[in-house]
Amino acid sequence: MVLKQEWTYEILEFKSKTSNTDWIDLEYKLERIGRGKFGISGFLHIKQDVYDDYTVGINLERSSYRAGPFMRHPMSVDNITLTEAMNTLYKDILMDTLQNCSVNAPFFEDKFEAPLTARMVEVSKCIVSTENLPSILMAGYYKMRTGFYGENNGYVESLTLVETTK
Repeated sequence: MVLKQEWTYEILEFKSKTSNTDWIDLEYKLERIGRGKFGISGFLHIKQDVYDDYTVGINLERSSYRAGPFMRHPMSVDNITLTEAMNTLYKDILMDTLQNCSVNAPFFEDKFEAPLTARMVEVSKCIVSTENLPSILMAGYYKMRTGFYGENNGYVESLTLVETTK
């Protein structure tokens, strides 16, 4: 039985930062695609291979109000290795989306194995598919910060409004 998606989302804010642009340089922005519809455009320039000594963590928080207070959501992911993140979070949620709106994003059929090789990834008006996300999600404001931790650090952060359709 396939459950129908019962929510929609709108990204309200999006930002990114890195501690060392000699390691990774990134810049993303929201770009209007149409009325009330925004996508993410920008680049991620990985200047050296990235191995499993880097971890990835996702802090997801929810509030009924844009100004908060925000509470940690159970779907948050504590730090996992780069390989684990690529084989689960990236492959299940982002990889298919990025194949349609990016140049040089990592793509793999079976399993990812570190390193993530140096590359320039460009994205243009990407709208993340909700196909592999939960079919039911509580309405409200969600702050999501995806961090990359190791010798250098970086993150992408968004504020998203989720509305139920039923």
